Amino acid sequence: MSGNQNSGRRPKPTALRMLEGNRGRRAPNPNEPQPEAGAPDCPDWLHPWAKEMWAWIVPQLERMGVIGRCDVFDLVALCQSWARWHQAEKVLDEEGLTYQSLVMLDQEGRPVSADAAKILMKEHPASKIADRERRACTAAASRLGLTPTMRAKIVAHPPNAPAKPSLLDGPAE
Repeated sequence: MSGNQNSGRRPKPTALRMLEGNRGRRAPNPNEPQPEAGAPDCPDWLHPWAKEMWAWIVPQLERMGVIGRCDVFDLVALCQSWARWHQAEKVLDEEGLTYQSLVMLDQEGRPVSADAAKILMKEHPASKIADRERRACTAAASRLGLTPTMRAKIVAHPPNAPAKPSLLDGPAE
């Protein structure tokens, strides 16, 4: 047997699987730990733009019923990545996508005299930061069920609606 316990696709949380309708018909893990319900508190050290994102996104997660107090790590990752992404995009808007670099290297990459220097156009470092933070932001959003693909898989029930019977409830009486 090859691989180990970390091989293959990561298991989906049972709550998310049940909201999606348990399409695989696998029995839920009866021993899966259940986090304390409700949203975690916003850390005071977050960037101001991250705090704005937190205030905007947490009520939506609560309405969706997919947030627990221990989800603070993914929420911080989402909000901080969003703030950094926003910062990098702001820099790019102000300074442009490229910059001129004075390069003083010869053909083999060795330093040369100033009179032989060349001016090169290079990609702005903020563009790499923006790309990295965008990817981190969307990954955290996906883990929290916030992407359109994840939402399309979730079968949500309106609050206070009677529970629909499930195969997991056992035989009807």
